[in-house]
Amino acid sequence: MKITFSDSPPDKADAIVVTAFAGRHLGAAAKSIDEKSDATLTRAMRASRFSGAKEQFLDILMPAGIDASRVVVAGQSADIAKPRRRPRGSTESVRHGAGSRACRRGRRR
Repeated sequence: MKITFSDSPPDKADAIVVTAFAGRHLGAAAKSIDEKSDATLTRAMRASRFSGAKEQFLDILMPAGIDASRVVVAGQSADIAKPRRRPRGSTESVRHGAGSRACRRGRRR
């Protein structure tokens, strides 16, 4: 499985992982996807227990307006005033959590 980190979401992917911070504040890539999908991420967060806490994940299947079978929102619980600074170990926790979700649930062909 190929996993890459980017500030902007890809045009097409099997799964896209984006970040959210404490208080359900979306990261830059997540905001872009939320706009393209008519606020699907925002509505999914409101309808769930997802708060953006560290190591919390929210799976969104087949989001409208996005060419991906799923979007995974990964909680980081970082200070939103400094969204560029990743908390220690956050990259590895996102990679592990998102990778396990994509593998166990299959991919759309």
